[in-house]
Amino acid sequence: ARVQEFPDSFKFVGTYEKIKDQIGNAVAPLMATYISQQLKGVTFGDLFAGCGGLSCGLEMGSKKSIWAIERSIDYARTYKVNQPKSLVVTKDIRELNPKDFEKVDIIVGGPPCQGFSLSGKRFKDDPRNELYKEFVRFVDILKPKEFLLENVPQIQEAKEEIVNEFTKVGYKVETMLVKGEDIGMRQHRHRFFFIGRYGNN
Repeated sequence: ARVQEFPDSFKFVGTYEKIKDQIGNAVAPLMATYISQQLKGVTFGDLFAGCGGLSCGLEMGSKKSIWAIERSIDYARTYKVNQPKSLVVTKDIRELNPKDFEKVDIIVGGPPCQGFSLSGKRFKDDPRNELYKEFVRFVDILKPKEFLLENVPQIQEAKEEIVNEFTKVGYKVETMLVKGEDIGMRQHRHRFFFIGRYGNN
């Protein structure tokens, strides 16, 4: 967890193996704190929240978690322990109505996007990207001032299509590749970020 830049105050819940999975799949908090400098808003909702690495880093960057959605109960328990004031929902996101959630300045998250291919298959036509479309759905309905979508660097293969999806619902999108070694991390971990701003924000 320290190599992943989690603060020592962060508490993990679960068995040794489950905690290893939570740490390995998390966004490094230091990386999230770094990217938080690009965001003007304060309050946020976290989709596909995991154990809360992204939220932890954003809060260290003076943001505030209001609610989170994480299907895995094990991951959600760790999130709730570290964000006791945040509403944590453990249902499948496809069964949820965005209008049931409080409006926030920023929607953040890292939806699974395994469906892009270097062989040329169109990203938006792959059925595995249904969850990515849920991120777009929440942003479209709740209309936050900003959104932050993160994923592995290979997602750049689908960058144009992703930007187009958010442009259609009113967002201007910037992208950024962040390299851990460039921001003081002990890992050579790279993540790709989409930062969207609604209208003239």
